[in-house]
Amino acid sequence: MRPFDALFFGGEPMKSVYIAIGFGVSCVSLSAQTIERRAIPDSAVVLRVGEENITRAGFERLIKVLNVPAVPEITPERMRVFVDRIVQIKTFAQQARLRESDPAVWDEVRFRVDQALADFEMSQMVRALAPTEDALREYYKENQEEFVMISARHILIRFTGSIMPRLPTRVDITEEEALARSKVLRERLTQGEDFATVAKSESDDIATRTRGGELGMFGRGRIDPEFERVAFSLTKGELSNPVRTNYGFHLIQISDRTVRPFEDVRVEIEAHLRREVVAGCQRDVSGRANIVLNKTYFANLPDHVTSPTCGVR
Repeated sequence: MRPFDALFFGGEPMKSVYIAIGFGVSCVSLSAQTIERRAIPDSAVVLRVGEENITRAGFERLIKVLNVPAVPEITPERMRVFVDRIVQIKTFAQQARLRESDPAVWDEVRFRVDQALADFEMSQMVRALAPTEDALREYYKENQEEFVMISARHILIRFTGSIMPRLPTRVDITEEEALARSKVLRERLTQGEDFATVAKSESDDIATRTRGGELGMFGRGRIDPEFERVAFSLTKGELSNPVRTNYGFHLIQISDRTVRPFEDVRVEIEAHLRREVVAGCQRDVSGRANIVLNKTYFANLPDHVTSPTCGVR
């Protein structure tokens, strides 16, 4: 066994398949069955690309960067692919370093390194400032309206130019005529006519008229903003006045209102609070830096968008 082989294998004999790797890389041994690497110290050089030595610890960090699972689980065939990929990256990087005289190349390289470092630092900060259980529950308690779900039904009266296609049995009417018709239908409903029956005969909504105007259960951010504003302001059973959207005029009625349970929205709340932390950290870190702008070049630059302070709730 050669000196480098002893360093790689820790001097222990094993049945292996030797693979010669080009680009100046030393030989790598892979077990024919399971790849046994535990006996190799972290500081052992397991790969050499040109003049660059890569230790076991360094190599395993690199394959994590490639989103590869734990090393012992990798088959020899897959390991071959990862080794070749790392070799390719390293050799091309070594070639690129010969272009040090080209400022455009190195400005981009340094900025990409800065991006990677910034992403890493941000991930560390966010991990350290993860919202607590109490913070999640407090946000849920203080923002119940965000998690309200309603079950609604509607009757739509379209007018010329609205988004909703015209039914073959209908004729185009003006916006004023559509509003007047909506008011007549509302009066019929308040006098006791069945909502579903009226919707089936009068609504212009192709998708819902056959089921009595039923829209089902939905939360905020899922429907036209003006429709949503009115629908979520109604109490159970209340009938709206005509509501104009780009689809036409709607008569809306709420049949049910509920609040999503905390466990159903925990992930959403945590993601929201993490975004607040990220925004705050970005503002705080930038605020501590010595930043000077050329006022001539950056003329009329708007002020910063306000962000929360970096910290955990």
